[in-house]
Amino acid sequence: MEFDLIDFYHNETQLFGADSAKLGVAESARLISLALGLLVGAIYGLFGVRSPAPPTVALVGLFGVLGGEQLIPLARTLLERVAG
Repeated sequence: MEFDLIDFYHNETQLFGADSAKLGVAESARLISLALGLLVGAIYGLFGVRSPAPPTVALVGLFGVLGGEQLIPLARTLLERVAG
């Protein structure tokens, strides 16, 4: 299977019926991430390999990353309010 990421982004190529030309950068990135995740999962299934991390552990880790990303802006806002 061949997939040209640049062609997908710049042209009116469709993946799963979604018109990439009408999507923003963030939406395109999410769609590509989902498609690549499905592809990797299919490859794991073909070789009979389990995911390196159990799904629950992986999701909790991602949740932690997302939460951690929000800590710095939250701390800045709180410091500005206290100082301001």
